[in-house]
Amino acid sequence: MVETLLAELTMRKSKHIIYAQDPFDEHDYKLLSSVDPYYRISKLRFRINKVIFGQAYKRADLILTQARFYIDKLRRLYGIEPTNIEYLPNPVHPIPEESLIRKVTNH
Repeated sequence: MVETLLAELTMRKSKHIIYAQDPFDEHDYKLLSSVDPYYRISKLRFRINKVIFGQAYKRADLILTQARFYIDKLRRLYGIEPTNIEYLPNPVHPIPEESLIRKVTNH
């Protein structure tokens, strides 16, 4: 996300879109770290990440997210207006190439 914030700061005339995937709050990190030590982070690191992520999200022209409940979570965590966030789910199955799509006919 640092790279995203730097891009927003240096390329101000460009449009910036962020795909927000798994915005974790402190509770999420505590729960995840109980299962996987990779998710153990200090409170200082969490706060620094929150500032950096928040600035990047606030500067973005559009934020996409894979789950509707992330919209409220992003608002609570980073103070983002829900009007700047759009729900765009991940497809369950890969979208086939056009040449692989066959027309189904009813007999």
